[in-house]
Amino acid sequence: MNMEEKYRDWKQQRATIDVGADFADKVMNQIRMVEGRKRRAAFVSYRVVDWIGAHIGAQAAAIALTTAFALAERALLLRIGIG
Repeated sequence: MNMEEKYRDWKQQRATIDVGADFADKVMNQIRMVEGRKRRAAFVSYRVVDWIGAHIGAQAAAIALTTAFALAERALLLRIGIG
């Protein structure tokens, strides 16, 4: 048996894997679970945006927080010499 045949036999042996009968079901359940999480996260995000849009106080707070973060970032950049 030459090296080519040994390599082919080794490759064939490594290519055969044993998966359970319910492997595909487990994979599909995981995919459905991840998709469900994404949908719930998007739904929560839209609800927060809708709530902020409906309340003037929430809009003012969002603007104030954004401004504070922008000023803090600018101050940090100036302090380290980038800005």
